[in-house]
Amino acid sequence: MDITDNEFTALQRYVRDVCGINIPQDKCYLIQQRLEPVARDKGCQSFTALNQLLNDEDSQALRDEVVAAISTNETSFFRDRHPFKAFSEHVLPWLGERVKERKRTHQEGHAQPMARIWSAGSSTGQEPYSLAILVHEYTRSHHYLGIRREDFAILATDICERALARARAAAYHQVEMSRGLAPDVRDRYFQTRGKDWWLREDIRSMVHFQKMNLMEPTSLMPACDLILCRNVLIYFDEDTKRSVISYFHRKLQPGGYLMLGSAENLYCLSDRFESVPVGETLLYRKLD
Repeated sequence: MDITDNEFTALQRYVRDVCGINIPQDKCYLIQQRLEPVARDKGCQSFTALNQLLNDEDSQALRDEVVAAISTNETSFFRDRHPFKAFSEHVLPWLGERVKERKRTHQEGHAQPMARIWSAGSSTGQEPYSLAILVHEYTRSHHYLGIRREDFAILATDICERALARARAAAYHQVEMSRGLAPDVRDRYFQTRGKDWWLREDIRSMVHFQKMNLMEPTSLMPACDLILCRNVLIYFDEDTKRSVISYFHRKLQPGGYLMLGSAENLYCLSDRFESVPVGETLLYRKLD
């Protein structure tokens, strides 16, 4: 199915408005290739007809189909390695100290204090589950400090319901398991059932998955100590990036950390964070 310039522009605007993804003109083929199956499935003979359907039907299901088709759910366990090294060696001990301090000042009858971690754009779950494994290992080796696994809450959000369904299932194919996951870690935390590897229930239960569109941020999001939003901002235009970063700033506890992807930074986006290099990883600490 061919796509005209006008059809591309209309669908480009729709995708940007719905999920923030900015598809430049030189990547017109992405809309053509990924949305053609959606158009044909809905009986549309052209992209003009698809765009008309999107505008005429305020259907969440149809919107979800477009988002799922256009999203890039590229991820892996312990992706890029060094951010998880920084998390394990720098952020986790810092979070442990926060937990201890909150317990020390905790008043009877209040909610249990905990360190909150948010994985934004979590795709099929490998990032938050990697974090959960590291939290589990940290609390097991530091139990003498009075820090428990239950003191950590990991929230993982994504705009794509299809990706979230796979993440909640915590079942992965052999190819996915071979990307970033050491054999000893695999054998310790996963079991085979049929052709898939299934994450242990105690680790899976550490992560709560929730659908969330960063273009429609919610005020109900609890304040977090650490936000990871890796390899998401690269798909947004500058105004959307600023809006998302401003939201992250509001949702971080004082002194909390933001972690972006290796190809992303806050240059010209915000002056309300302090850059903190940790090995090969650059963290951003909330200033106020």
